[in-house]
Amino acid sequence: MLSRTNLEVGAHVFEFARYLNNILYVMRMSILFSAVVCDKVVVEQFATCDGNFNELLELVMRRIPERNDKMTYSFGRYLMHYINEDGRFYFCITHRSCQRSRAFLFLNEVKRQNKRKILAKQMYRYNENYGSIVIRSGELEEINSIGVDSSESLLGDASILVENHPNVRNTVSVAFWIFLC
Repeated sequence: MLSRTNLEVGAHVFEFARYLNNILYVMRMSILFSAVVCDKVVVEQFATCDGNFNELLELVMRRIPERNDKMTYSFGRYLMHYINEDGRFYFCITHRSCQRSRAFLFLNEVKRQNKRKILAKQMYRYNENYGSIVIRSGELEEINSIGVDSSESLLGDASILVENHPNVRNTVSVAFWIFLC
């Protein structure tokens, strides 16, 4: 028969295992946030975790050039990818471990389908099952030609403080705090 002490240890082991499971889940969910903006109005957005992504999106929207462009900005452990094309802005934030090709294939698919409620479905698809993604001719070459820069050139001295807290839905909350000098 287990003593009370063994039961307490077992509970701590269970909690630790659940915590590790949460971390592994978030690592698989490498696309954290995405949005579609049309003529400077957010028409759709989706996040796989909590954060003040809207503030970050607004900051990026104010500072990017108005011309048609594709770009990736590094921001600590995260990358911000966007396609700005003919008044439409397709944007996502990924964990640094997410391949740029996956992010831009995702954004290109959203751009192609351009339907409501696509962000959640496509984010889960690109996060979970990379084998089911169709790579069209020329897409990888296009992705390799997209520029990469530090977020400092876009956001100045802004910084992100990320706190991970497991919650009951087996996800980890990610909070973004932006400090501008």
